[in-house]
Amino acid sequence: AIGSDVFDIYRLADILNNKGWNLNNLQFPSGIHICVTYRHKLEGVVEQFLKDVTDGVNVIMQNPQDKVSGAIAIYATSQKIHDRSIVDGIIEIYMDSCYNTTPCANSIVENVQTVSDHQKTSETKLLPLEIASVDKSCNELISTPTDLSC
Repeated sequence: AIGSDVFDIYRLADILNNKGWNLNNLQFPSGIHICVTYRHKLEGVVEQFLKDVTDGVNVIMQNPQDKVSGAIAIYATSQKIHDRSIVDGIIEIYMDSCYNTTPCANSIVENVQTVSDHQKTSETKLLPLEIASVDKSCNELISTPTDLSC
Protein backbone atom coordinates (compact mmCIF):
# COMPACT_ATOMS: atom_id res chain seq x y z
CA ALA A 1 0.00 0.00 0.00
CA ILE A 2 1.05 3.59 -0.57
CA GLY A 3 0.40 6.33 2.00
CA SER A 4 1.68 9.79 2.86
CA ASP A 5 2.01 12.02 5.91
CA VAL A 6 2.87 14.99 3.67
CA PHE A 7 -0.08 15.20 1.23
CA ASP A 8 -3.56 13.75 0.77
CA ILE A 9 -2.85 10.33 -0.75
CA TYR A 10 -6.22 10.35 -2.48
CA ARG A 11 -4.90 13.12 -4.73
CA LEU A 12 -2.29 10.67 -6.02
CA ALA A 13 -5.00 8.04 -6.46
CA ASP A 14 -7.00 10.50 -8.56
CA ILE A 15 -4.00 11.36 -10.74
CA LEU A 16 -3.14 7.69 -11.29
CA ASN A 17 -6.74 6.74 -12.01
CA ASN A 18 -6.86 9.50 -14.63
CA LYS A 19 -3.78 7.92 -16.22
CA GLY A 20 -5.61 4.60 -16.47
CA TRP A 21 -4.33 2.79 -13.38
CA ASN A 22 -6.97 0.92 -11.40
CA LEU A 23 -6.14 1.49 -7.75
CA ASN A 24 -8.05 0.70 -4.58
CA ASN A 25 -8.54 3.38 -1.94
CA LEU A 26 -7.98 2.34 1.66
CA GLN A 27 -9.08 3.83 4.97
CA PHE A 28 -7.78 3.67 8.54
CA PRO A 29 -5.11 4.72 7.63
CA SER A 30 -5.61 6.50 4.32
CA GLY A 31 -3.82 4.75 1.52
CA ILE A 32 -4.00 3.32 -1.97
CA HIS A 33 -2.94 -0.02 -3.32
CA ILE A 34 -2.74 -1.81 -6.62
CA CYS A 35 -3.74 -5.42 -7.14
CA VAL A 36 -0.88 -6.96 -9.09
CA THR A 37 -1.96 -9.26 -11.91
CA TYR A 38 -0.23 -11.14 -14.70
CA ARG A 39 -0.52 -8.09 -16.99
CA HIS A 40 1.61 -6.06 -14.60
CA LYS A 41 4.63 -8.26 -15.35
CA LEU A 42 4.53 -7.35 -19.04
CA GLU A 43 7.53 -5.41 -20.28
CA GLY A 44 7.52 -1.76 -19.30
CA VAL A 45 4.44 -1.82 -17.05
CA VAL A 46 6.31 -1.54 -13.74
CA GLU A 47 8.52 1.23 -15.12
CA GLN A 48 5.47 3.14 -16.38
CA PHE A 49 3.69 2.79 -13.04
CA LEU A 50 6.73 4.07 -11.14
CA LYS A 51 7.09 6.97 -13.60
CA ASP A 52 3.40 7.87 -13.22
CA VAL A 53 3.66 7.72 -9.41
CA THR A 54 6.78 9.92 -9.47
CA ASP A 55 5.19 12.40 -11.89
CA GLY A 56 2.02 12.51 -9.77
CA VAL A 57 3.95 13.13 -6.56
CA ASN A 58 5.94 15.91 -8.27
CA VAL A 59 2.69 17.63 -9.31
CA ILE A 60 1.19 17.24 -5.84
CA MET A 61 4.31 18.56 -4.08
CA GLN A 62 3.92 21.89 -5.89
CA ASN A 63 0.91 22.45 -3.57
CA PRO A 64 0.98 19.64 -0.99
CA GLN A 65 -1.74 21.18 1.20
CA ASP A 66 -4.39 21.10 -1.55
CA LYS A 67 -7.34 18.83 -0.86
CA VAL A 68 -9.03 16.29 -3.10
CA SER A 69 -12.20 17.15 -4.99
CA GLY A 70 -14.98 15.28 -6.73
CA ALA A 71 -16.21 11.82 -5.83
CA ILE A 72 -12.91 10.83 -4.21
CA ALA A 73 -13.41 13.66 -1.69
CA ILE A 74 -16.53 11.94 -0.35
CA TYR A 75 -14.55 8.76 0.25
CA ALA A 76 -11.74 10.71 1.91
CA THR A 77 -14.13 12.71 4.07
CA SER A 78 -16.19 9.73 5.18
CA GLN A 79 -13.34 8.35 7.27
CA LYS A 80 -13.19 11.62 9.25
CA ILE A 81 -16.77 11.18 10.53
CA HIS A 82 -16.54 9.87 14.07
CA ASP A 83 -20.12 8.56 14.21
CA ARG A 84 -19.75 5.66 11.76
CA SER A 85 -23.50 4.95 11.94
CA ILE A 86 -24.32 7.96 9.74
CA VAL A 87 -21.75 7.37 6.98
CA ASP A 88 -24.02 5.11 4.92
CA GLY A 89 -26.82 7.68 5.03
CA ILE A 90 -24.53 10.51 3.96
CA ILE A 91 -23.10 8.49 1.08
CA GLU A 92 -26.62 7.47 0.00
CA ILE A 93 -27.67 11.14 -0.13
CA TYR A 94 -24.53 12.00 -2.09
CA MET A 95 -25.09 9.17 -4.59
CA ASP A 96 -28.74 10.19 -5.02
CA SER A 97 -27.61 13.71 -5.88
CA CYS A 98 -25.05 12.36 -8.39
CA TYR A 99 -27.66 10.30 -10.18
CA ASN A 100 -30.47 12.84 -9.92
CA THR A 101 -32.06 13.11 -13.34
CA THR A 102 -33.12 16.57 -14.33
CA PRO A 103 -34.91 17.39 -17.56
CA CYS A 104 -32.78 18.37 -20.51
CA ALA A 105 -32.74 22.11 -21.15
CA ASN A 106 -34.49 21.79 -24.52
CA SER A 107 -37.43 19.63 -23.48
CA ILE A 108 -40.97 20.08 -22.34
CA VAL A 109 -41.80 18.40 -19.07
CA GLU A 110 -45.28 16.99 -18.68
CA ASN A 111 -46.52 15.72 -15.35
CA VAL A 112 -48.63 12.62 -15.97
CA GLN A 113 -50.81 10.96 -13.37
CA THR A 114 -51.80 7.35 -13.90
CA VAL A 115 -53.83 4.80 -12.00
CA SER A 116 -52.52 1.25 -11.94
CA ASP A 117 -52.99 -1.61 -9.49
CA HIS A 118 -55.27 0.62 -7.41
CA GLN A 119 -52.43 3.07 -6.80
CA LYS A 120 -52.29 6.61 -8.07
CA THR A 121 -48.79 7.41 -9.26
CA SER A 122 -47.24 10.47 -10.78
CA GLU A 123 -44.48 10.40 -13.37
CA THR A 124 -42.60 12.97 -15.39
CA LYS A 125 -42.29 12.54 -19.13
CA LEU A 126 -39.94 14.38 -21.45
CA LEU A 127 -41.55 15.43 -24.68
CA PRO A 128 -39.21 16.06 -27.63
CA LEU A 129 -38.98 19.46 -29.26
CA GLU A 130 -38.30 19.80 -32.94
CA ILE A 131 -34.99 21.63 -32.70
CA ALA A 132 -31.40 21.13 -33.72
CA SER A 133 -28.97 22.45 -31.14
CA VAL A 134 -26.53 21.33 -28.51
CA ASP A 135 -28.24 20.71 -25.21
CA LYS A 136 -25.73 21.91 -22.64
CA SER A 137 -27.31 20.11 -19.69
CA CYS A 138 -27.10 16.71 -21.38
CA ASN A 139 -23.99 17.52 -23.39
CA GLU A 140 -25.23 15.85 -26.54
CA LEU A 141 -26.48 16.87 -29.95
CA ILE A 142 -30.24 17.04 -30.29
CA SER A 143 -31.58 16.42 -33.77
CA THR A 144 -35.08 16.89 -35.17
CA PRO A 145 -37.26 15.26 -33.75
CA THR A 146 -35.64 13.07 -31.15
CA ASP A 147 -35.88 11.45 -27.78
CA LEU A 148 -34.39 13.84 -25.24
CA SER A 149 -33.44 11.26 -22.66
CA CYS A 150 -30.33 12.49 -20.89
